[in-house]
Amino acid sequence: MAFAASTISACDLDFATGALVAMCAAAPLSASAKSDDPDANSRAIVKKNISLLEDQRYRHDAMLVLISLKDAAVPALKQVALDPKEKLSQRLDALEVLGDIKSPLATSSILDTLKDTNMKIRRASAKALGKIGDKSSTEGLKVALSDFDTE
Repeated sequence: MAFAASTISACDLDFATGALVAMCAAAPLSASAKSDDPDANSRAIVKKNISLLEDQRYRHDAMLVLISLKDAAVPALKQVALDPKEKLSQRLDALEVLGDIKSPLATSSILDTLKDTNMKIRRASAKALGKIGDKSSTEGLKVALSDFDTE
């Protein structure tokens, strides 16, 4: 499938058969969002896919897109994971994707979420840190082991 120059390139994704990926790849950016800046295009793709995490029909594909974007998706995902005003499901999905990306860039933010008031967020944070495997998270994980909160 060929795309016009005014469309998102899909960042050379390997998941070309997914409906969501095709939709993101083919959807032209609005005139105000169009940019020759690849970082701006990546941010637009990240933002769109984070919003699609809420829709169970597209959740899996959105997660695959975000994982494939690797470090480009990390700043926005960290913001969602840290924001207690975001929906719990979206925060949990953001933490899961951050763990799957395995970027040490996310470690400090995920360590902060280990102190969240919600037990599910703390559990997802520990799991994400384990996937990342950054040795700098060891001390924070040790402290989290003493968390016996039973929500």
